[in-house]
Amino acid sequence: MDVGAPDENRKVLELPADYAARIFDAGGMAVLLPCTHDAGIRDEMIGSIDGLLVPGGCDLDPRLYGQAKHAATRLTDKDRQDFDLAMLALAEARQLPTLGICLGCQTMNVQRRGTLHQHLPELQGGRSNIARRAIAATCTTWKFAPVRTWRRHCAWRNCR
Repeated sequence: MDVGAPDENRKVLELPADYAARIFDAGGMAVLLPCTHDAGIRDEMIGSIDGLLVPGGCDLDPRLYGQAKHAATRLTDKDRQDFDLAMLALAEARQLPTLGICLGCQTMNVQRRGTLHQHLPELQGGRSNIARRAIAATCTTWKFAPVRTWRRHCAWRNCR
């Protein structure tokens, strides 16, 4: 889900069509959850879904993991960032199957008190395999249940 202002300065909630199609192919139905600061509504939302997908977007506020903002950092919408973090905490508490894609995976890491490198090209001369290893490392604190099993059982558990 990306939050932005592509026209008329309105915020837009959107999800790539292929994400929704793959969820449908696996027997689920993608539902966009609008950002809200209301904890009661968030609790009702998390109670009505079988799994949580946190898709990509811009960058998390580096203050969340104790860093100053890098010049190349493009901050994600604060409402979305706060909502995603709150929903991830609820999903973890309920052991709800969760998948993060790009920013979503990074948000999962930071929600569990992890850190990030804001600009991977600056690491070890910017070799492309550094980015793949760093992204894989951010995802190691969560174990994902395959999408196909989401409706049959909740197999999410901590990877330790």
